[in-house]
Amino acid sequence: MFFWIKPARSRRAYGLEHVFQIVERVVLMIVGGLLNLGSLLFGLIAWGFPVVNLLKSNKASHKNWGILSMASISACAISLWMQIASTNFWVMAGDWAALLDTYNAIVFISAVLLAVTILLNVVTLAVYRKYIK
Repeated sequence: MFFWIKPARSRRAYGLEHVFQIVERVVLMIVGGLLNLGSLLFGLIAWGFPVVNLLKSNKASHKNWGILSMASISACAISLWMQIASTNFWVMAGDWAALLDTYNAIVFISAVLLAVTILLNVVTLAVYRKYIK
């Protein structure tokens, strides 16, 4: 027998545990990606509600501006939570390269999301202050 040919019993067999590890990593990556997409969606919603409030400020009905402002702040909070959960999934998957490549951008974009959401809601409050009884 040649020295480079190993017997069949010494070959590494990929068992069910190895398959489960691969499936777990794939699921973690998919869920992490969906969390990023959801974070983007909720961030756009967080900016959209105050813009809708400001666009309808000249209309006759001014009843729902507070509800839309609270929904905007809630959407911003959900968006930021989704970014934290996405980072947690990357840590669980052991994808340190993705974390190192993107974490500075995530921190910056999260700060921009929070600042713009607060600014838009403060402007909405200033516009609708005269309608508060």
